[in-house]
Amino acid sequence: MHERHRQLCADVVKQTLIAVLIATAAFVAFGRWTYAEAVGAGSGAGLLSLFHIGKSFYRLTKHSRTSVAVLIVESLARVLFAGIVPVVLFRHGPLWAYFIYLAAFVAPLAVTAAWMRQEFKRDLVCPRAAD
Repeated sequence: MHERHRQLCADVVKQTLIAVLIATAAFVAFGRWTYAEAVGAGSGAGLLSLFHIGKSFYRLTKHSRTSVAVLIVESLARVLFAGIVPVVLFRHGPLWAYFIYLAAFVAPLAVTAAWMRQEFKRDLVCPRAAD
């Protein structure tokens, strides 16, 4: 199980970085530096949030009683962080930068969903031995 988890993490980071580099290069090529920054900030915050969610729920499954309060506090902090970053970075920038930040923030989740869908399809066609 741990090897599949590591592979998932590596694939999510790799696919997200490819998408981020392509989007950033396109924005830089057209001189849209604020949008390029929005892509970088959004995808970075999205990756951090995604992995933090995974770690929090893993901890919750291992130490259920002590982790519930910590999970609530960490979830609130994560939501505040995800909401404050675009406001701080783009309060003087164009509105489109905010929407680009949101799209980049959600990109790692979309990559994870696509990867998991492939894994589930693969397991349904050719089930793996128990890890």
